[in-house]
Amino acid sequence: MPRAVVDADIPVPVDIEPLRGRPSALEVEVVPSDTLVDRPIDADILITSNGSWDDRYLSGLGPGDWVQTIGAGYDRFPIDRFAAEGIMLTNAPGIHDQSAGEHVMALMLSFARRLHEFRDAQRDRRWDRVYGTELAERRVTILGMGNIGEAIAARARAFDMDVRAIKRDVDAYEGSLDAEQLATPDGLDALLPSTDYLVVVLPLTDSTRNLVDEATFAALPDSAVLINIARGGVVDETALVDALERGTIAGAGLDVFESEPLPAESPLWTFENAVLTPHLAGVSDRYMERFADVFLSMYDSWVAADPLEHRVV
Repeated sequence: MPRAVVDADIPVPVDIEPLRGRPSALEVEVVPSDTLVDRPIDADILITSNGSWDDRYLSGLGPGDWVQTIGAGYDRFPIDRFAAEGIMLTNAPGIHDQSAGEHVMALMLSFARRLHEFRDAQRDRRWDRVYGTELAERRVTILGMGNIGEAIAARARAFDMDVRAIKRDVDAYEGSLDAEQLATPDGLDALLPSTDYLVVVLPLTDSTRNLVDEATFAALPDSAVLINIARGGVVDETALVDALERGTIAGAGLDVFESEPLPAESPLWTFENAVLTPHLAGVSDRYMERFADVFLSMYDSWVAADPLEHRVV
């Protein structure tokens, strides 16, 4: 029977029950990460994550082995070594959409209705009646229109928001937005002055590193809020801290950071107008269920020696 081991340190609730009891027989075991480092990985498949991957795992892998990451991102995997050593890598796009879309809406609602301020007041037993705003007719500009961007756009439209999005190849776009709602990266500067919520959903690449920088914050209105659920490196963190300190923007909802876990000495912890979550926007109680659907579909293809849908290497 084929065997898969699951990295115990993947940053989601580890529940292997959804991987069992399906038509395709598969033995599944959760293995501590230090064990994966110390000895050969005695399995056909390693299920791990972009965040928990350790290059030392390579010592236990060999030609023909399959590495499956539990999410869409794979920027921390040594792609070139995988290719050179005959190790297959697959990802699992699409499983974050529901949770990530709701998380972004929760952050926007928190700032609009000032929920984080009320929570602080509750802790101090203060009856502070501060007035919020509405999301209706506010403009949200989404940087990146993949599956998660589409999920955010759908939910924002349900709140009657004015949705705009940046996509590199607008001619190939087949999503839900109209042509006038889309712009290429060159069109971002024109959108920023009228943006109320700037939502970052871009992968981290050489071209996107520090894309949201001092000039971006200067172009936004001082009432704008930045929301980043992508990768910390897409936003220049030094410029963000400066923008929050100077009031160049009204606030920031951050799920990702340049260094994770966020160091205790980071000034981002100290801002009352920042809402921080520990890189879990795409995670919910249904995460492993959705992952199992994607993975087991590819597993069936693997058993049948068919091409795998989400193969990266």
